[in-house]
Amino acid sequence: QNFFGDTILVNGKVWPFLEVKQGKYRFRLLGGSNSRTYRLSLSNDAPFLIIGNDLGMLGSPVSVTEIVVAPGERYDAVMDFEPYPAGTEIILENSAPIKFPNTANPTEGVIPEILKFVVIDAPGVTDPVPSVLRPFEPIPESEAVNTRALTLDRDATGCGGGEWLINGLHWDDITELPDLGSTEIWEWVNDTDIMHPMHMHLVAFQILDRFALDVDGNPTGPPIPPEPYETGWKDTAKAPARTLTRVISRFEDYLGKYAYHCHILEHEDHEMMRQFRTVTANCNTNGVCDPEEDCVGCPADCPSLSGAVCGNNLCEAGNGEDCVSCPQDCAGKQNGAMANQYCCGDGDGTNPVDCSDTRCSTGGNHCRTSIRPDACCGDLMCEGTEDTISCNVDCAPDADSDGFFEYADCDETNPEAGAIPGAVEGLIGQDLGAGSYQMIWDSLAFSAGSGTTYDVFSGLLSDLRIDGGLQGGACLSDDQTGNVLIDPTPDPAPGSGRYFLVRGQNLCPGGTGTFGDANRDTTHDLSVASCN
Repeated sequence: QNFFGDTILVNGKVWPFLEVKQGKYRFRLLGGSNSRTYRLSLSNDAPFLIIGNDLGMLGSPVSVTEIVVAPGERYDAVMDFEPYPAGTEIILENSAPIKFPNTANPTEGVIPEILKFVVIDAPGVTDPVPSVLRPFEPIPESEAVNTRALTLDRDATGCGGGEWLINGLHWDDITELPDLGSTEIWEWVNDTDIMHPMHMHLVAFQILDRFALDVDGNPTGPPIPPEPYETGWKDTAKAPARTLTRVISRFEDYLGKYAYHCHILEHEDHEMMRQFRTVTANCNTNGVCDPEEDCVGCPADCPSLSGAVCGNNLCEAGNGEDCVSCPQDCAGKQNGAMANQYCCGDGDGTNPVDCSDTRCSTGGNHCRTSIRPDACCGDLMCEGTEDTISCNVDCAPDADSDGFFEYADCDETNPEAGAIPGAVEGLIGQDLGAGSYQMIWDSLAFSAGSGTTYDVFSGLLSDLRIDGGLQGGACLSDDQTGNVLIDPTPDPAPGSGRYFLVRGQNLCPGGTGTFGDANRDTTHDLSVASCN
């Protein structure tokens, strides 16, 4: 369930000390232990300020004498050493037990010392901390269109003698489908004896309140407001033992699947991690899965395909793979003496066995009985049996719809008939003086249909992507008849630069097509909005 060490590290050092000047210091506190929660305070009981948490500044500073930091949580603290004479030593202490809150044994496993501050004889920063840090507007509870209850519990019969679960389900059980652009309230129902720090990907949320749970696991009593230092924008919330914790969040920006999980490492690795999928109702029923459509809201355009894919070195028996349907993954041994042959997947083939047979999970073999979820076209994840034909919006080079197109082309009216377009080599820039220069290149043999003239495309280096994609830019010359282009574009600003792409004709005017070069043996789908 948990592992608790007996040695505290701060920034990789065991029980270190830090010399501090006589002034204020800002510390970013991260609960980096896999299972241990910390209740931090100063050994002289001096107050300190919390000015931020997981996702930024609080609205105003919060004065505390102690703070509880769970795995994965972050807090910004300001500690003031101005009042202390040189030589003063102050310890950052911890009073939290293991298995927090561990009300049955509140001193179990406590490691009291974290870090020593040693004040030196030097002035530090003494400016006051602003009383207002940034505007903060709570999300109104009335904005929520849905409330989801998520029960945190342990199944004692699971793998390894038990597993932590959310609503009794596993990673591949996707039942939370918030609409993109909507607001929801999620309730972490923790009727166990330990606190679970619950973390959500994609979203920023606010903690609304908490309710104690009665002996039957039902919320009771008045709402318990979050600690003042828990206000603001967070992505990890403590779900205390025997408590219901409510958070509110807006599901914005991106379609697709995102994880949510307990941030105790042993719990998230042992099944307390699931996925939600943001979905959309957009649908123009044009037979093509367009950006901002998906398989949930527009099944007519965006298909659901098998999440399993043959050839990934995993026999996905739960999705029907066996020696016949997927010999690459499931044919454990199909040669030699008949008695020694076996086939994973419990289906067709010689001597079929199911995934419980150890031969299907040793010697480089892997076997899976649980059913992999369908691949949802439109969620911008190219997975399973999806490809550019069945789900171009997910699998095309610009599947993330971020406005970048991969390589540059301007022609759909006269495509290259599947051939790799003509390319050039030896492309250089020659300065002609007086703010003018020219591009010179050597020609290579053009592929069929590309002609004997050139198109030149250019844009800012800042628009290049690591994967070779381009954004912005323009065609500088359509059907250039020679291999010298004089003064192709104004000089780039200092500290910046331009890229140039030269190839056989048909790069312009605008549209889509393909592009390849002398060092690439495949073509790529491209798109450029317009040509000048």
